[in-house]
Amino acid sequence: MARIRSIKPEFWTSEQIAECSPNVRLLFIGMWNFCDDYGVHPASEMRLKMEVFPSDSFSKDDIRRMIDELLANGLLAEYEVDGTLYWWVTGWDKHQKPDCKTGLYPRPDGSLGAKIRRTNTEDSPNEHRTSDERSRKEKEKEKEKEKETQDGFDSFWSAYPKKVGKGAAQAAWKKHKPDLAICIAAITTAKASRDWQKENGQYIPNPVTWINQMRWEDGETVSATPAEFDMQAFLRSKGL
Repeated sequence: MARIRSIKPEFWTSEQIAECSPNVRLLFIGMWNFCDDYGVHPASEMRLKMEVFPSDSFSKDDIRRMIDELLANGLLAEYEVDGTLYWWVTGWDKHQKPDCKTGLYPRPDGSLGAKIRRTNTEDSPNEHRTSDERSRKEKEKEKEKEKETQDGFDSFWSAYPKKVGKGAAQAAWKKHKPDLAICIAAITTAKASRDWQKENGQYIPNPVTWINQMRWEDGETVSATPAEFDMQAFLRSKGL
């Protein structure tokens, strides 16, 4: 069964890899998907060809030359156990660290890799984190997001000229999570409109209404009709 494997960025600048031709590098990467979890693959050129290059015209001899190139650069080791040949990826344990491991083929010492699941004390991609630690970090991230949302609302509330229904407005802000900078720009523009200036701001919508209707998406013309837009006030707000 093919498996997901990791390719680290330093792979591409490795001197061993750089000594190999491009097709050999590709064969090497593809081979990882078909090795067992201990980096072992049966030494069968035709099997490897069908796994990695199923639709390409490489011959068995071509694959053998590629394998020899990997062997020459120390990226593979070839060995025999009970009359059967195997290939082993020499840097496997350094670069591939699956949480679950199952050995399908004998390793160079003749032993079969054990079926194991990594514990929290082993070197794993989960950075030794216990479930409690992961939960704590997730909660910290949630608190940070919550604080960012709260900070954004506080800035919005400070900029919005009509202070009514703060709790409802805060809940709407949390729900929609609008972009603060866009909101501030929209509010600044709206403040210059005739609708928001006339009759002491009587026609300024309540904050919760403004948020729920996503009025920051209205664009720069915020009055009910174009005719009601105060162009001079708008230009002054833009420093023109």
